[in-house]
Amino acid sequence: MFPPPPPPVANWPRVTVQLPIFNERYVIERLVEAVSRFDYPPELLDVQVLDDSTDETCEVARSCVERPRRTGHARRLHSSQQP
Repeated sequence: MFPPPPPPVANWPRVTVQLPIFNERYVIERLVEAVSRFDYPPELLDVQVLDDSTDETCEVARSCVERPRRTGHARRLHSSQQP
């Protein structure tokens, strides 16, 4: 038996996915790619990469979120940034 179809998009909540990382240079690209493939309305999905890295992960993370950022659905936050 299959689950029932999801409700109409108008009834779906806005969702924020937070991805905390620290010096995960070899993981961040796959992580952002996996989240970008979520089957969820993009206008209701916000992705935040919470990056407190002290190595080259910062540059890799910045690069990874560039494409989703252009659509307004991803951003990279570092603890040194002011809210």
